[in-house]
Amino acid sequence: MAKVKALDPILDEGPVVTIAGVEYVIRRLGFRDVFKVARVLGRGIAILGDQASQLTPGQAIQVIVASMSSNEAEVLDLAASILGVTRAELDDSARFPMDAIVDVASALAEHQDLRAFLAKVQGLMQRLPEMQQAANEG
Repeated sequence: MAKVKALDPILDEGPVVTIAGVEYVIRRLGFRDVFKVARVLGRGIAILGDQASQLTPGQAIQVIVASMSSNEAEVLDLAASILGVTRAELDDSARFPMDAIVDVASALAEHQDLRAFLAKVQGLMQRLPEMQQAANEG
């Protein structure tokens, strides 16, 4: 089973996930990652509905897992990108056993950059009632 090392201050380069005895640093998330993450989270939220209205790290894991069933390519692209490996490398079950995706999803859900982004989006939604209404209708 892989394990996730806890995050340090915001200056940390990213969480470390140990998979099959190898440490991978989950890289910092940037502007371009918003689109990949939004597609993965959006699909999972659509599947889970109201259960995912406020994304805590625990709920983010549920959303990512829910997204896997109908969004395989997007989830694999995101996982490869944040781990710094290719999609082909993810196919190596000796390097990336089945349970590794749970640890990667957990590290992503706890990632300081994702949490900061979601907090800002939620704050913006609270300040702009029309965004909240559109989110509730979607």
